[in-house]
Amino acid sequence: MQEITPSFSLQMTTIPQPLLTLQLRNSDERHLLHHYDRIVASNMAWADCHENPWRHTIIPLALESPPLLNAILAFAAKHINAVSMSGSKERTAIMPVSYPERFQQKAVKLLAREIQEFAARKDFQASSTTSQNISRNRLNAILATMLVLCNVETVWPG
Repeated sequence: MQEITPSFSLQMTTIPQPLLTLQLRNSDERHLLHHYDRIVASNMAWADCHENPWRHTIIPLALESPPLLNAILAFAAKHINAVSMSGSKERTAIMPVSYPERFQQKAVKLLAREIQEFAARKDFQASSTTSQNISRNRLNAILATMLVLCNVETVWPG
């Protein structure tokens, strides 16, 4: 598969570089996350500001949740292709056509597994604060993944 050369510097992103490097070793994925951070998240908020939840809530959750990470990578890939195809006479996608679908299918598969695992756990109602915080974070990531995937389908039904 042809590697896409990102046209950005890691210093430009709002994501801490050590986290970005640890979580995303593939330059295509870093490019997609950067695109989500700078372009998609800006477009999702009513008014983009430094507290934009599509950026400052979703991205940190995604770095801890593979289903959510794959959902935002799918969103970014679909956005890049839609913009490149609408603005070019050749109507060719910049990202490999399989990218959005691959990330989206992986997100759905991982989300289903996450829901099954979470539902099977007996301790999600445990009384310990640590357990409740972990459960709350997992639930937030599950909900965020569903929300991102719904937005992807709303914007680009397929």
